[in-house]
Amino acid sequence: MSFQLNDPSAHNAAVAGHQLLFIIIRAILSNPDLLSKTPWKRLFENDFWGTPLSDSGSHGSYRPLCVLTFRLNHLLGGSQPWGYHLVNVLLHCLATALLIRVARLILPKSKQKAGSAVAGLVFATHPIHTETVAGVVGRADLAACNFYFLSLLAYIAHVRYRDVLCCCRKNQSDARKYHRLVFALQKNVTSCNWPKRHIRDMDAAEREVLVSKTNRNVMMRNFSLCCLRDKVKLWTYIGLCLLLALAAMLSKETGITVLGVCFVYDVVYNPRNKKQTNSLLILASALSVILAVRLQTRTPQFSTADNPTAREANLLARFLTFCYLPVFNFWLLIFPNTLSFDWGMEAIPRITSLRDGRNALSFVFYCGLGHALLTIVKNLKEHKRHKMKDTTDKSACEVCHVNCYDVHSPSCRSTNNNNTTNFHSTSCVCQRIKTAHRTDSKRVTTTGSILFSIALLALPFLPATNILFYVGFVVAERVLYIPSAGLCLLLGLASATFWNRYRKYRPVLWFVLVVALLAFSAKTVRRNRDWHDEESLYKSAIAVNPPKAYGNLGSVLSSQGRVAEAEWAFRKALQFRPNMADVHYNL
Repeated sequence: MSFQLNDPSAHNAAVAGHQLLFIIIRAILSNPDLLSKTPWKRLFENDFWGTPLSDSGSHGSYRPLCVLTFRLNHLLGGSQPWGYHLVNVLLHCLATALLIRVARLILPKSKQKAGSAVAGLVFATHPIHTETVAGVVGRADLAACNFYFLSLLAYIAHVRYRDVLCCCRKNQSDARKYHRLVFALQKNVTSCNWPKRHIRDMDAAEREVLVSKTNRNVMMRNFSLCCLRDKVKLWTYIGLCLLLALAAMLSKETGITVLGVCFVYDVVYNPRNKKQTNSLLILASALSVILAVRLQTRTPQFSTADNPTAREANLLARFLTFCYLPVFNFWLLIFPNTLSFDWGMEAIPRITSLRDGRNALSFVFYCGLGHALLTIVKNLKEHKRHKMKDTTDKSACEVCHVNCYDVHSPSCRSTNNNNTTNFHSTSCVCQRIKTAHRTDSKRVTTTGSILFSIALLALPFLPATNILFYVGFVVAERVLYIPSAGLCLLLGLASATFWNRYRKYRPVLWFVLVVALLAFSAKTVRRNRDWHDEESLYKSAIAVNPPKAYGNLGSVLSSQGRVAEAEWAFRKALQFRPNMADVHYNL
């Protein structure tokens, strides 16, 4: 949408009714932090609109990294809109690619390809993302989402290096015992193929001493190098995770919830041990410190028209309405047919009575969600218990308790068993886990993937629920950008499960997916036309929020000299809401 103005100051009188233009003027056109003459450090001293945080008129939105991207855009192309929109589209493409990467790591191995493809396609075409990508100030959500996924991927890498066998002192000691046991068995029971090319002329005693020392030294050197490298990567990735989480929060406040998603990932996908406890303590401590510092800034102020439910005197009405709003947001993700740039005022009527039919929807939604979560957690605990039992009974060595299938590679196991008399390998002992830095598919279950996807859907949306604190909106499509990734993962998992289980119905699944993606794409294209200019945008919102849409439309028509049409729009706005002082003034 074009936002170039010949004379921005000419619209200041209509600022109250001309919301979108007001946002763009404050965020970009009149934001002093975007100018080259402004010191760079001011970006970290001012709020999103360029007002000092210490000022009494500050809005309190602290997003310096988002403002930094605006400044870079301004340095390269001034106020030309195409550069801002290009960056938004590129950030959306990058977020889609990162989501596909996340899907391949958290979905079961048999469902990774199909599931990640469906999740990426749905995320790329979902109409709910139009406001975030087409609206220039949606850059905050786009930047936060990219840092969000990068932080999660960094933590997943941290978990893999944390669980490497050779980096634990206890496991090193066990491995040394295991190697000595193998050497003794091969020396006394089996015919082991130890290297003999350079010790052919030695007697038996000298050969035994040399081989024992050589293998012990090589083993210790490899263990030391392994541990040093993996410990450096271990702490690098956890530090990178926290740094990227901070960057996500400095792009948009909801970005800090990625630490909660990382917490859920670790609990769901990994066995409980001391190393996991240390990682979770680091996450919890970092989250507490960051929130404590962030909450020192000024709380954003909003008008009654932006979130009338928050100013509702009736406690029951507030409770029932706020319980219904997450249900409404979830329906927007499932069926994004009616979209609007503004859901304020009475776009969603408040629930003032227990007899309201929407209470039944809320009750069914929360009962279904609670039952699903209880079932998932129960199945997950049962799966972990069976897995630990199977590992203890079958996989571990009875002498050193090291998992033999982790210590040995498949070729080593097949070549160096006690029944084999003709050996071709030079050593029967693997020095490290070859699959240590690859996701263990045995850990990834459908139940765990569902629980993680629900966490990714719910936790980023939590700050917008008005439960922790009141926010300046009732419903905002832009805040659903990150939570929609959780829904996309659930749809990808469901599609892959159906694809694998019901092979004869695959053409039906193909048809449903193609129709859904075409419908999403068509709606996205249509919704982008609404964001082409202000007149189109305000006309598209008449069905949802008529008083505000007509009031803003009248301001646009008046600025274009279309006085008769502007007067008609103002009068229509007053028919729906007679007490709008700004519309009376403009009329």
